[in-house]
Amino acid sequence: MIDLFRPRSQFHQLFEITLIQEDWPACHLSFFIWDWLGIEITRLESDLRSSRVNEQRLAQHLAESEEVSLAAIRRSEARAVYAEAKLAILSDQLPSARQPFSEAGQSISSLGKHVG
Repeated sequence: MIDLFRPRSQFHQLFEITLIQEDWPACHLSFFIWDWLGIEITRLESDLRSSRVNEQRLAQHLAESEEVSLAAIRRSEARAVYAEAKLAILSDQLPSARQPFSEAGQSISSLGKHVG
């Protein structure tokens, strides 16, 4: 495998040999390969930058979604606490609300006893 990232890579050596030997078809092929590799490296770098940007966007979207979910959970918990408090208040008031009816029932039944 040719290592393009070393200062004196195999590709550079091959390129120098073709120039020294004046092997122009091989030299043109070397130029073509070098251009193609340069274009390919540029494309890969661009893809890498795009991937990093997309990764950052996804991370931000995930964080925002998590915040929205946590806010919804907090609202649900607050509603549950409110409902429990309201139920406790109504439960406390329920016996006192029944009391007048039971007293009224007793007075009606006592009237029936006196009349009958």
